[in-house]
Amino acid sequence: CFVFGMLPFMMCGMTPINALFEPASGFTTTGVDVFPDYTVFPDCILFWRSTSAWLGGIMIILIFMFLMPMVGGGTRTALGNETSGSSGGDYNRTMRLRDAALQFILVYVLLTFAMALILICMAYTPFEAITLAFCTLSTGGFMASPVDFTPALKIVILIFMFLGATNFYLHYRAVFQRDISYGKSEEFMGVLVWCIVMSFVLFFLLNPDPFNDVFNNYLDSLFMTVSASSTTGYSFESFGSWHYAAMIVLYLLALVGASSGSTAGGIKISRLIIAAKALKRSFEQVIRPNTVNPVRMDGNNVPDDVVKNTLMVIMLFVVTIIGFSLLFMLFGYSGEGSISCSIALLSNFGTAVGEFAVGYDSASNIVKLIMILMMWFGRLEILVAMAILSPRVWKEQYLNFRKNRHSD
Repeated sequence: CFVFGMLPFMMCGMTPINALFEPASGFTTTGVDVFPDYTVFPDCILFWRSTSAWLGGIMIILIFMFLMPMVGGGTRTALGNETSGSSGGDYNRTMRLRDAALQFILVYVLLTFAMALILICMAYTPFEAITLAFCTLSTGGFMASPVDFTPALKIVILIFMFLGATNFYLHYRAVFQRDISYGKSEEFMGVLVWCIVMSFVLFFLLNPDPFNDVFNNYLDSLFMTVSASSTTGYSFESFGSWHYAAMIVLYLLALVGASSGSTAGGIKISRLIIAAKALKRSFEQVIRPNTVNPVRMDGNNVPDDVVKNTLMVIMLFVVTIIGFSLLFMLFGYSGEGSISCSIALLSNFGTAVGEFAVGYDSASNIVKLIMILMMWFGRLEILVAMAILSPRVWKEQYLNFRKNRHSD
């Protein structure tokens, strides 16, 4: 995808590395630019850039559906009644996954169309409306044209950023099964509470006199909170000038991310909930060794292999961020720039500070190649990327395929 996506950029005169960086940023929904001024490019290139982010959002849904089970990602647990206990065995289960994936994509398209239609009704041009919708639902964060972030536009973008960062299985159930189960999801409620609490933290950190213009001040804080938590990366002001406490909150939001099964990046709230419950269970077993207390999410037991993989992903995110931060420091970048860049790229938030506050054009070609790898690793949540690069995993998948084929 990256190689295919770089062709239009090369036709516009970009160097091969820069041309590869742009579609990598789009397809991974990271949404960062390698050039400082995107307005110098024609609308067709900017539309393709926005389209790459939108297509990247679709690919993330497909990864959630099909690749996560390769490493015990809990997809079948999440889909529950749709895939388990059927009489057709693994084949029927796979067909159900495929049908659900198509319906997930249909929901994605419908939400994109709805946002574009709303923006057109608000007097935005079709180009502005479509590209904004593409980059908001995908939580990509690209801008294809300069727009004025009015309060009305902030509210619309905020709502659809949050919808894009919500588990698409919940959207699927609401649309196709007429089951509005958002409030029953621990993860959804966790994301909602997390964003509200952190928006108030930013509200008081960013405004010396927060009660002077409460509505606009809080709207700005909530917008930036959802933008960071969904890893969209939209910003109507430069947060590089914020004091450290506010910047730490912003990058913490990006690192944590939002819902699994969404287009957002980061560790995901569900993993942190599972990790917290697993830690609680460990403490209880120390006090009462004979106690049987399984980890549960939404009333269902979480298999031990999913708990282990959850803890592994969290650990991998932390270790990888530390490793790449040290690597960037060896290249001569500041600690602020290195750490913010590592979190921004691995969480697919995109926007960094320090040397990277105005983009990544100043980075050398070797550093840009490292950044492309980081975006890919972060988008595949590290563990899946490691599985794709592991011959052992593919060998096991091939043997399972042959076994199922012979059993049929």
